[in-house]
Amino acid sequence: MNWLWLPIRMGWERHQTLKKISGRSHNFMLDTFAGEGVNFSEVVIDRTFAKDNAPTRKPGTALLTKYFSADYDLKNSYVIGDRLNDVVLAKNLGAKAIFLRQNDTLGSTRSIGQT
Repeated sequence: MNWLWLPIRMGWERHQTLKKISGRSHNFMLDTFAGEGVNFSEVVIDRTFAKDNAPTRKPGTALLTKYFSADYDLKNSYVIGDRLNDVVLAKNLGAKAIFLRQNDTLGSTRSIGQT
């Protein structure tokens, strides 16, 4: 089974700053999954900013096009996330979603382009 890790997509500079601050948290999550036998074959990070309106930003799928092949079973795959954009990404991929509701303001309709 292939596993794909999609950390929060953000501008690359912000990602580098966050990585310095919370790199241990990111590694902790990957290590925790590895301890359960889940090893990710790829880590995908979008280097654009929200203002760029790039198709690579969630819920866009431009960074994930290689997974639109018979080699991957998206119909039986899951996107796990704490934002509505993660749920929309799952829909756009033809996958299922697991929504970790933690904060009602994360992924508000405004952030996914709805008013």
